[in-house]
Amino acid sequence: MSAINKPIRMCILCKERFEQNSLLRFQANNGKIVEFSHRGRSFYICKQCLLNDSMRLVKLLNSKLKMQNKKITEFGEYFSKIVQEHNKEICTNG
Repeated sequence: MSAINKPIRMCILCKERFEQNSLLRFQANNGKIVEFSHRGRSFYICKQCLLNDSMRLVKLLNSKLKMQNKKITEFGEYFSKIVQEHNKEICTNG
């Protein structure tokens, strides 16, 4: 497949565009940020923003969900696991 045909998506934090397969896909579900379940609305985050701007992400999602009287209360297990794995990679790779 040529570069022209690859789906491009935008990171909701930095607003940069990336190929879809290089982004992580999540959704807000019952007050948690979880892996996309293939149902409902979702959002994309680049790995750099995931590692550096997790609190900014919570603020952004809470402002979007405010109209629905919902609030992100915690990161889901999958989201937290990804952050921890990337932090370990950074520490071991220096």
